[in-house]
Amino acid sequence: QSAIDTKAKIASYKKNLEELMGSVKNEVNTVMGKEFFVGDQAKDMKLNPEFAKDVSKMKISAETANKLAAITDGKYKEGLSYKQALDQFVVGVASDKSAVNAYQKIHGDLLEGIQQEKMGVEGVNMEEEMVNLMAFQKYFVANSKAITTMNEVFDSLFSIIR
Repeated sequence: QSAIDTKAKIASYKKNLEELMGSVKNEVNTVMGKEFFVGDQAKDMKLNPEFAKDVSKMKISAETANKLAAITDGKYKEGLSYKQALDQFVVGVASDKSAVNAYQKIHGDLLEGIQQEKMGVEGVNMEEEMVNLMAFQKYFVANSKAITTMNEVFDSLFSIIR
C-alpha cells in the first residue's frame, strides 16, 4: 500500500512542478515580450538558444527588470504567490522525505529486533518461545501505535502547510 501511495505522491509532485514551471515560463515570456524560455515540459525548459548564442538580444529596460523581479510575489494560484507556492512545494517534499526516513528507521529497527529475538529463540523450549512471541506482539503493537501517531502528526503538519 505504501508503495502505491509513494507513486501517487511522486506523480503529484511532478504535476505540481509542471504547473508551477509552466506558469513561471509564461509569466517571464509575457514580461519579456518574447520567447525567453522554450520547451513545453519542465524537464525540457531552457533558455532560448538565440539568447544563448547572442546575449546582446537579452537587453531589457529597468522597468522590464523590475517586472521580472516582481514575478516572485505575483499571484500564482489558490491565493499563493510564486515564491509561496515554491516554498510550499519544497517544504512538502522535505517533510515527506523526513517521514519516509522515520518509517524506514522504525521498520528497520523492528526487523532487526525480530531477527535477534528469532536467533535467541531457536533451540529454546516451547514455553520460552511463547513468552518471546508475546513480547514480539507487544513490540509490534507499540511500534504500530508509534507509526500511527507519526502519521497523524505529519497529516496535521501537511494540513497546516496547505
